[in-house]
Amino acid sequence: DYSSIVFEFSVLNRPMVFFAYDLDEYIAERDFYVPFEEFVPGPIVRTFPELLDVIRRGDLQQDKVEAFAAKHFAHLDGQSTDRVIDLALGQ
Repeated sequence: DYSSIVFEFSVLNRPMVFFAYDLDEYIAERDFYVPFEEFVPGPIVRTFPELLDVIRRGDLQQDKVEAFAAKHFAHLDGQSTDRVIDLALGQ
């Protein structure tokens, strides 16, 4: 799936594998704002055997997840709820 879930999952600092079996077709029909291969914080696989192989080897490129989250989120300090409450209360 090429949705924005990558952003939410990166905040949880969880490893990701991108099962992009239809990547070429997606690019041909719709494409991305930035090259998918450069954007995603984890390995891209195109077949189920590749997916199993990446999982079995533990080749999840976890270091990319933290860098991705830091690049896309300015405040990952656990205080987001406090900031929303302060904003709502006009503080």
